[in-house]
Amino acid sequence: MMREVAAVPRDVLVVLDEAYNEYLEPDQQADRRKAHQLGQRRDHAQQPVDHRQHQHVRRRLLAFAQLVLILLLMTTVFRVPIHGSVPLLFLLSIVYLFALLSLGLLVSSWSKTQMEAIQRTQMFLLPSSMLSGYIFPLSSLPAPLRVFAQLLPATHFIKISRGIIIRGAGFWDLWP
Repeated sequence: MMREVAAVPRDVLVVLDEAYNEYLEPDQQADRRKAHQLGQRRDHAQQPVDHRQHQHVRRRLLAFAQLVLILLLMTTVFRVPIHGSVPLLFLLSIVYLFALLSLGLLVSSWSKTQMEAIQRTQMFLLPSSMLSGYIFPLSSLPAPLRVFAQLLPATHFIKISRGIIIRGAGFWDLWP
């Protein structure tokens, strides 16, 4: 393992480490990468809980800012009016974003590497987009897939957003 020297910039050390890695056998390279990844995971696990919670709060705020931007573009650029209650839409969107970010946290806790987390995320995103009623109506799906679609947060959010934006539905109209 390489030690950091105060006089040598970190970028130079990374380049030297990569150059050294090229001369190793493939199995030795894999061992070094695995040790490096485990070291990164250990560092992440040793972070204070407050720091990880702060990151999660920042992700929630970013997701909410994206929602606000999309709604602004929808109403100003595309001239699609919101017929229902905007505060109700924001409130139910917060619930959806919390469910989605919690699902992301669950996927990241299952994964050992970033690449594995990306692949597992795709495992949730593809069924969410295909089975949520966004592309195909839920009524056209077979019964087992309709049951599975009810487990996905996107299915409920699409129903909520269509109800509020297009029909002007209230809370009790959306309640199952």
